[in-house]
Amino acid sequence: DPRKSIEEASAHPTSTRFAMGSCTMIGRTAYRALRGIRRMHATRPDFYLFLGDVIYADIPSVSHGLGGGSAALPMYHSMYRETFANTDFAALRKDVPGFYQIDDHEILNDFEIGRDTTGIYDTARAAWQTYAGSMNPTALPAASSIETANASLNGVELDPLYYSFQVGPYATFFVLDTRSYRHHEMNQTTPELVLRCEQATDDSVPWSQGADKAMLGKHQ
Repeated sequence: DPRKSIEEASAHPTSTRFAMGSCTMIGRTAYRALRGIRRMHATRPDFYLFLGDVIYADIPSVSHGLGGGSAALPMYHSMYRETFANTDFAALRKDVPGFYQIDDHEILNDFEIGRDTTGIYDTARAAWQTYAGSMNPTALPAASSIETANASLNGVELDPLYYSFQVGPYATFFVLDTRSYRHHEMNQTTPELVLRCEQATDDSVPWSQGADKAMLGKHQ
């Protein structure tokens, strides 16, 4: 079972060794050996962090990706199965506990929730959760649901994707979700305004200028 417990990542009493990677693309346009994954495995880490783009669902269709809806879901599943069936990736997942986070290419290049009119996030996230997110610890309870109007699957609110885990008595990891809260209006928000919004105790600051338009969302 590749979903080894977090405790198994604590192989040493006073230190830990971990690897970090992202961005694997096989199939679609060309098959590539995942040499980076092989090198990660060779370092014999206690665990690894894979921080986004485990598939490129938007290649070759950069503007539309695989789309949203139930009809598109099998195509996402196929890409994850092909990637994780890669010899090097399969060996890493078999031997080493892994923790994952979503980014844009699992959905669409430079994806931001404020422009999602097709439901692509819901579909892409559901596939990611099945193949990658299911490896992660339970999401932190800081927010009752994800803070974006579009973030629902069949009308059901989704839990946050950010989480934390402890490795031994000496290290706590907090894994941010820097993709699900992105909004095109966040570029209009200054650091001073974000600070004012975070300190506000009432509704004096409009939502369109609030801290929830920052990359991390107001709870995270």
